[in-house]
Formats: sequence, C-alpha cells, structure tokens
Amino acid sequence: MAIAVVIGVGVCLAAGVGYLTLRPKATARKQASSPAPKTSETIEVALGPAPEAIEGKLGQFELLNELGKGGMATVYKARHVDSGRTVALKVISPEHRNNREFHQRFQREVELSQQLQHPNLVAAYESGEIDGQMCLVMEWVDGKPLELLLTRGPVPHNLFIKLAYQLLEGLHFAHTQHMFHRDIKPANIMITRDAKVKILDFGLAIGEGQTRFTSVGFSMGTPSHMAPEMLTKGVSNAHTDQYALGVVFYQMLTGRTPFQASNPMDLGMMHVQKEPPPIDSFRPDAPRAWQVITLKMLAKKPEDRFADLAEVRATFERTT
Repeated sequence: MAIAVVIGVGVCLAAGVGYLTLRPKATARKQASSPAPKTSETIEVALGPAPEAIEGKLGQFELLNELGKGGMATVYKARHVDSGRTVALKVISPEHRNNREFHQRFQREVELSQQLQHPNLVAAYESGEIDGQMCLVMEWVDGKPLELLLTRGPVPHNLFIKLAYQLLEGLHFAHTQHMFHRDIKPANIMITRDAKVKILDFGLAIGEGQTRFTSVGFSMGTPSHMAPEMLTKGVSNAHTDQYALGVVFYQMLTGRTPFQASNPMDLGMMHVQKEPPPIDSFRPDAPRAWQVITLKMLAKKPEDRFADLAEVRATFERTT
C-alpha cells in the first residue's frame, strides 16, 4: 500500500524574526455561540507571558509582536495607525512572491476565510500588497495555541468539554459551507484566557469541488493528524477533518498523540495499520463515553466514524 506522507506548512507559533528590520523594545504590559457545558464557572487558561515587543512598520500598520513564523509566512500582532484597530497581520515570505501556485493558494485562503464567519473561526478582513509584500489582515486573538497548553499534559475534564464543543461547532460550520480544513492540529487552534476557541490557518483548506493545488514544495496536512485515506489516497473531506479532530481530542485527554514515530513514513504507516492505544492506559480517569467517542472518530474506515460533527456533538451532550 503506497503512502504519500506530506508535511504541514501552516504558520506555527515560534520565536524569531525574518526579513523585516525589527528590534526589541521594552515590554509593555466575540463570544462563542455554543452554550456552556454543564459547568457554569469561567475557566481561566494560564497562557504565560506575552511575546516580546518589537518595533517596526509595514504600510499603515505598526508592528507590535511577532506571533508566529513558518515556512510560508510570519504573523504579527499589529495596529492600524489611523483606525487604531489591533489585527493579526500575516506577511508572506518574499521567496514565494513569484510562485504562481502559491499565489493561488494564498488567494484561496483569503476567499475561504472571508466566507467563514463564525465565532470559533478566525475572521479575515482584507488582503493585498503592503509595501510590495503580500499580506492578509485577520482578527487578532488574545490567546495562545492549544499546542502550548498541551505541553503541560492532559487538560482538565471541564476544560476538555468546553473546548470540544467549540471545536465541533466551528469545524462543523465550515463543513456546512462545504469547506474542509485539511490541517486541524493544536498549533492551528487558539485558546483565549477565558477558554474561547478560534480555529485558524485555512491555508490548506479546500472547498467541495475545488481544484487541489498539490505539487513539489506544497503539502496537505500534518502526518501526526492525517486520516488513513488521506495518506493512502489523497482524500480530503469532512471525515478526514473529523479524524484529525479525533487526534486533537485524544491529545487533550492523554497529553500525547495516539501514534508516535521518528519519521513521517513510519508515522503514516501507524495511522493506516495500527489501532490507537486505549485512552485509559494514559488517563485512567477519562470518562468512558469520551473515550468511546474519540476512538470512533479515529476509526480506520470513514464509514465507521460519525456521520458528521453535529452527531459527535450530540453524542457528547447525551453522555456528559
């Protein structure tokens, strides 16, 4: 069985400064639509210190902090000089400036993001060239990626269900608009201080019936979260997103991914051939119903998973 393992290329949150001239300076110090789960208290998420402040300017935007940096782009917290509005400014790396396929991908990200207006999805405001650089102006989220939260281990039960409901709602909404994310993972999920969820980075998303841009130098998804049929057949749909979200739920419950390997090919083979280790082998106190739901989302065959994420949500509600 052939497996074409491809590496995710979304902007990951990391330190460092790229091609803009920036210098450190002294550090200054939407409500989700889902009803609250069966606990009403506010859950304070400890997000750690704010990123180091910087000085820089791009067009009418004052750059405040670097939020993330990846192979394709760097994301900054920025403020529009005239309006004073704080935004996230995604600045595309200069080496992609003359790449036609990359321009198509970028334009599709802009179009998809502008179509997907939901409290649990990061909104896109506008795009274009600023001082000769391709940029996307997005909603700024005062939070940190779920990836950072998971470095501390499994999340508490009440936080798990609060995040799970919002993830299911946001991603299901995208699916009702016939949009598939294709790269759901903790690095692409932002959590605010009051535990609101924002799904970001639709750079690999695809609309139903749209052309897939896949050539040398581009990729679809992240091996640790890819469904078996995505690895073996290149299939991308609501069921592959469900599988990736199942991996995220597994991580939130156990503090680790279901499969771990030293290279992408071995990791891909594990997703195709092996069953995930039992959740209670890592988290004995994980509610049995949540374990059953998560493992069904991780079924090898798409037809053995839930019909859609609305069914997943309904099953959580019946058993929580």
